Amino acid sequence: MTCLRNPLLLLLLLASLSWSCEKPTDISAVTGGGDLVIISNFSPDQSLNVVVTVTRSPLDGALQQEYVTDATVELFGEEGEFLEELTLSEQKNEEGAIPFYTTQDFVPQPQVAYTIVVDAPVHGTATAKSRIPEPIDLLSSRIKNFSRQVSETGTTNLQYEVNVSFQDPGKKQNYYHISLMQELFHYALSEEGDTLVGYSSYRPLVFDPADNTQTQIAHIGGGMLLDDGAFNGKIISYDLPVSFDYDATRYLHGQLILELRAVSEEYFYYFSSLSRQSGSKGQPFDDPVIIQDNVEGGRGVFAGFSSSVDSLAFSH
Repeated sequence: MTCLRNPLLLLLLLASLSWSCEKPTDISAVTGGGDLVIISNFSPDQSLNVVVTVTRSPLDGALQQEYVTDATVELFGEEGEFLEELTLSEQKNEEGAIPFYTTQDFVPQPQVAYTIVVDAPVHGTATAKSRIPEPIDLLSSRIKNFSRQVSETGTTNLQYEVNVSFQDPGKKQNYYHISLMQELFHYALSEEGDTLVGYSSYRPLVFDPADNTQTQIAHIGGGMLLDDGAFNGKIISYDLPVSFDYDATRYLHGQLILELRAVSEEYFYYFSSLSRQSGSKGQPFDDPVIIQDNVEGGRGVFAGFSSSVDSLAFSH
């Protein structure tokens, strides 16, 4: 069961899958230097958050990565103007919390190129640049061909298709991430036999990378990455087939959250290459997958996106 209450945690875990394969370990990692890793996905009118870690070699007895909490993190605008120095989150001392740097007085806007500069003692300086695409409105979204099968052990399988329709603006290359999150309600039975419904959580719907094409790539964290090469400037009506299992003795399924993200080029190529690497069979004659990040002087991703969100109910 994956409970996505901290998207920064998911993003960091996804990114960490690439660190061991992206570049060979050098002597700086063994002697305490390591490579800075910047992880940040940012969207309009939200605080811009940045997780900073450093890679470590297993030869020095340390963890594969560690958080950097003494860096200077600065944000610059389109013309190179200084916007804000990010501050370390107040959650840093909470048990299990991921330390991250965040803006206090500034929120990003679409179609503005932002540059992040991270300067960390010992580990040096890393920079990255990206912008937020304009949001793309959903024309329609619906669930169709729904069926449910319950096994004798209580495992329930939901099968359905999610149809999403939107207008690609054309004129330029556009990139998308269709994300699906299944709501699950935790429940228990009282002594009187009543169903007591508790809190809800969301599980991302992950697709099989074996079904990848040149324009359709299963995102490692759930959903599907698309570019508009096959439908540039057209209305696209896209079907996603879903097969989803959950334990019906513990959970009740709720609504489906559909998010259409218009993503930057940096977002698309980083996560598509990361997802292709994760889906690789690792055979000796397979072509290597190079992680396409956009961080100069380090690794990771600094990428903008915008969202259109809809909630879909199931008809039984």
